[in-house]
Amino acid sequence: KIISLVTKTQGLIKNREMAAHVKEKGLADYVTQVDIAVQNFLKKELFALAPDIQFLGEETGLQEIKADSFWILDPVDGTTNLMHDYQHSVVSLALCRQGDIIMG
Repeated sequence: KIISLVTKTQGLIKNREMAAHVKEKGLADYVTQVDIAVQNFLKKELFALAPDIQFLGEETGLQEIKADSFWILDPVDGTTNLMHDYQHSVVSLALCRQGDIIMG
């Protein structure tokens, strides 16, 4: 189910119009509307699938992790590539349980 959820983000990642909406977060660090849309989609779907697992997304900002299990998401690993249409970007999702990455 998790792989299927990540695969469903393809349409968002291929959306050139959304990729053109860019904000600079820091020096050579960018966020696009694609990053935000992918993160929002996966956060919602992962919560529906496993509401007891906390979520940590790159575009959410710093937050305290209070659960033994949590998702770690970089919605677009390779945002600069996405912005330039280089087609070398991925969704990076992992599940951490009690300090160990058990999936991702």
